[in-house]
Amino acid sequence: MTPNLRQDFSAFVAAVDERLATLAQCSLLHSEQRTLVASQLARARMHTAAGGYAQPLGLMYWVMRAWDCAVSEQAVWLGAFGTLCMCSIDLFDDVQDDDLEGKPLAAAGPAIATNTALAMLFLAIDALRHAQELESRPAVKAEYVKVFNRVSLVGVGCQHQDLIGARGARSSEEVMERDSGKTAIVNLFLESGALLAGCEPATVDRYRSIGGKLASLVQIVDDLRDLYAKAKSPDLMTGKLTYPLACFREKAGDVELKAAGEPCVIDDSCSPAGTLPERCGPILSCK
Repeated sequence: MTPNLRQDFSAFVAAVDERLATLAQCSLLHSEQRTLVASQLARARMHTAAGGYAQPLGLMYWVMRAWDCAVSEQAVWLGAFGTLCMCSIDLFDDVQDDDLEGKPLAAAGPAIATNTALAMLFLAIDALRHAQELESRPAVKAEYVKVFNRVSLVGVGCQHQDLIGARGARSSEEVMERDSGKTAIVNLFLESGALLAGCEPATVDRYRSIGGKLASLVQIVDDLRDLYAKAKSPDLMTGKLTYPLACFREKAGDVELKAAGEPCVIDDSCSPAGTLPERCGPILSCK
């Protein structure tokens, strides 16, 4: 019988959430740490749930369903693995960007937040171990770890470029490659779903390509939100070179570049914001 896909997807997400709740209560962690892990996972669920199907678990689910692969215990473990990796990376990024304010671990401070991010990473690896134990195809079993290794190393390499600022990516193409790599976690969900569904290597590679493009789109939207959805843009205030700003720098004149170098509140009178819609490649592409 063909499943009701909406109900099936909801059941999948609920099963992953239940598995995450169990993992967060690992007896090897301190009781306070268990609470912090649970709070970080709850925050992630609150933000991703609003996306409906357009959430990381949705990517994995629809790849599986596209190849008639039913939700299984192994899929639940892989969903928990990807979610824990995503939450761990997000928390590391918050610490490095000094952006814990208003978030669950703000009061705990950067040291404990870093340790909590590590705890979630190790819980993710444990979830991956469970998923591998359920894999009956020897040739596929090692592929999950290969995807994890590649995505992790690409991510930390690109994050390093972001942290070193002007010594890293400078052109719009370099910034796009850097930012796409920072959000490569998307590929964990797409490629895990493809591997679970038994896709051929060439098809898995195509999903990897889709993941790269999707990661770029997500990052551009986030960068534009920073410029236009906040009273003060952290990227402009700190001089961080994002893709929209890299495009702006390549196309703007001397007067506009000088204005862009001066921190400002984003409004209609602010020169960088006022000229970006006409000069920035990503915005033009969305028109």
